[in-house]
Amino acid sequence: MNIDTEVYRHVSNRLMKYCIPLSFTQSHLSIRHQDILSRLQKIASFYSQSAIVYEQKEARLTNSYFQDGYLTYTGSIHPHFDNIIKKEGKTITGSGKISYAASQYAYTKNGKYGYVLLNADIGQWKANGAVDIHVWKNKVINPSIYLSGSTSLSLLSGTASARIGQSMIYGTASASGQVGVVYAKAKAVLSASEQTLDLDVGAAALQGEVKSSFQFFDAKITLTGSGSIGSAQANVSYHHKTREWEFGSKLGFICGLGFKVKVEY
Repeated sequence: MNIDTEVYRHVSNRLMKYCIPLSFTQSHLSIRHQDILSRLQKIASFYSQSAIVYEQKEARLTNSYFQDGYLTYTGSIHPHFDNIIKKEGKTITGSGKISYAASQYAYTKNGKYGYVLLNADIGQWKANGAVDIHVWKNKVINPSIYLSGSTSLSLLSGTASARIGQSMIYGTASASGQVGVVYAKAKAVLSASEQTLDLDVGAAALQGEVKSSFQFFDAKITLTGSGSIGSAQANVSYHHKTREWEFGSKLGFICGLGFKVKVEY
């Protein structure tokens, strides 16, 4: 903060050191000395109380924007008894999701003709996965497993949005991005007749998307741009099914940019 509260406390402590009670033979000197002590103590108290007030004010401002992090998770497993009896379809399905952030930041500003919203997660980690298990195919035992999952870790992940205008003519803008992100995605299919594996991993110093739109009565134009800077990614895939197979890979490095325009009327 701009005000150094330690200086205020130092001044308060120095003043209190001069508040030494003394005894005088003459009464008017004793009264004057007590008056001086009282004034010094009031000044010292002013500096110490000011330090406390400024620190409390800073804490309120900080807490209004920065908040504690979070940890959320969900998961479920569903057996499909009807399909087991009918000998068809999915036998068991399951899914799970977990999200974590060390800290959060939120800011909102509303005005007569618009608003601004800012949200950010600091030290964010996300992961999710799903599984489908089949036992029967055409009422014949033919077990198969379908797996999918993804995870990402970023130093900073945030969104921002703004709007300006009135009900018939207005403009909006939004952005989402991540700083220092690493991610991985995987999908697998395992059965007697098919084996599929897709793995996608990557990292980026900056990654995000920006969207802006302009509404003029019933017409709307939307521009979306996405990109990454300082990025590297790799993909590996393997597929085998019905006496055929394929294998592929791709690599990306440094940066990638793209955009699209959408018109509605």
